[in-house]
Amino acid sequence: MNAPSSSGAADSESAEVVLTTKRVKTLEREAKEKEKEYADGQHANIIDGIWHCSNCGCPENIAIGRRKGPLGDKSQCGTCGKFWHRHRRPCPVVYNSSTEYHLDLLQKLRQSAVADSSY
Repeated sequence: MNAPSSSGAADSESAEVVLTTKRVKTLEREAKEKEKEYADGQHANIIDGIWHCSNCGCPENIAIGRRKGPLGDKSQCGTCGKFWHRHRRPCPVVYNSSTEYHLDLLQKLRQSAVADSSY
């Protein structure tokens, strides 16, 4: 006769959910459909011959790196692409392709970093 286990760990290990191949394919298909929905809200990467992030509009001379997004490889700046990689949804930002707008954001970010480090 089997003695009851003193910890619930062994019981939870035996109760693992087994995914069938059909279920795995269904989950993959649903994920791809959701990514396609997010791609609808993205913008063109090339504007006047200059690459811009498809999510926030940051131009290539300001963007720190390029990352994969819902439109494919190198479609987003580093910040938006990192958010996409972690959350599988676009970073909630306002799209603006103006260089001045993004330079102003960078300047404010640097000023706040300097202010935080002075304490």
